[in-house]
Amino acid sequence: MLGLVKHIHTMNCIMGETVAHQPVSPPAGGTKAESGRQKAANERFAAFRLLPSVFPLLVISLAVALAAWAAQQRSQGKPELFSFAPADGVPAITDPAFVDAKKADAFLSADEPVLGLLYSGEARAYSVWQLERRLVVNDRFGSRSVAITWCPFSHAAVVYVRTAGDRRLTLESDGRLLRDQLVVRDRETGTIWSQAEGIPVEGPLAGSGTRLSELPVLQTTWKTWRKEQPGTLVLEKAGADSAIRSSMYAKYDADSQRLGLGHTELREPRMSGKALVVGIVSGGDRLAVSFERVKNDLVVDVAADQQALAVVYDPATSTVRVVRREARGQTLSLRRGAGDLFGRPTPPYMIDEQTVSRWDLTGLATGGRMEGHRLPLVPYRLQYWYAWQACFPRSRVE
Repeated sequence: MLGLVKHIHTMNCIMGETVAHQPVSPPAGGTKAESGRQKAANERFAAFRLLPSVFPLLVISLAVALAAWAAQQRSQGKPELFSFAPADGVPAITDPAFVDAKKADAFLSADEPVLGLLYSGEARAYSVWQLERRLVVNDRFGSRSVAITWCPFSHAAVVYVRTAGDRRLTLESDGRLLRDQLVVRDRETGTIWSQAEGIPVEGPLAGSGTRLSELPVLQTTWKTWRKEQPGTLVLEKAGADSAIRSSMYAKYDADSQRLGLGHTELREPRMSGKALVVGIVSGGDRLAVSFERVKNDLVVDVAADQQALAVVYDPATSTVRVVRREARGQTLSLRRGAGDLFGRPTPPYMIDEQTVSRWDLTGLATGGRMEGHRLPLVPYRLQYWYAWQACFPRSRVE
């Protein structure tokens, strides 16, 4: 980098000397004033002719300076935050209103993507298309405060308990990204938090060791969530949100070459940047499982942070979930079932090797010793590989 800077400096000096030493042929005859004017005109013309060659060098010089500044920021432990909107340009929802499932049918299509949250005994759904316009919903379940966040660039949904110590936080976008992923600001302290990790990266609480607690949320369709949770409440599309009927990021999602806003390098090319992975953040462990592998195998047993987990995909609903494969004091090994007792094809299901109980792809035991038991959902996110590998470069991959 230093060599490139010296090279550019040298080239700029050479260009400057070339301009300064352009030979001038004085006109034959004429006054000294005319000769001076001619000389100045020649010098201006010579400088003008050099602009096409000088301009690229100026651009390169600026790029090198910006790279040096970014390197200095990194060396000082400062995050590189890039703006995508004005600081107050994406208003969060802070006073959400909800309607029942029947009323929600009027503004949610069957295949509309939603985030389904089951917390404190209550089920609620939040339209992803609505979250694209708001990014954060500050909600409450009784006395418990949560924030539902969505990053449309990385395709990641994360739900946090929005408390730090004994302080309840109100979270909102501040119009910036970290590694092309959402950051949020709390109104109470002005601290900037990483959506991917739930840690403060800038402001009064940065470096305090505080981390927001993550809750499991299901990324699925309205039709699927409504069937699983018929008593669910749904975030109302009120005011300007009432007209939302499609995704505003459809073209971005379909373009395999667009990785966020272009501030993230694909350092780990084992998958394409827009390939989806099932990401698990648990304690100090980070694990990514290829979505294509899960779709092919339907169930993949993994371990993260000393927890026995399974990543499960239901092709009937195109829904992935991560469950803890422990039931009634036993750690289970799950595998894909194959037909009925007579070998006839059946809808996909799972079998555990310990009790030979039968499980559906939502994690509910439908037969055998474990019948009626449900494997609990754990936090995960289904997101683009480019964003995961940028945020968690030391993540394990399966």
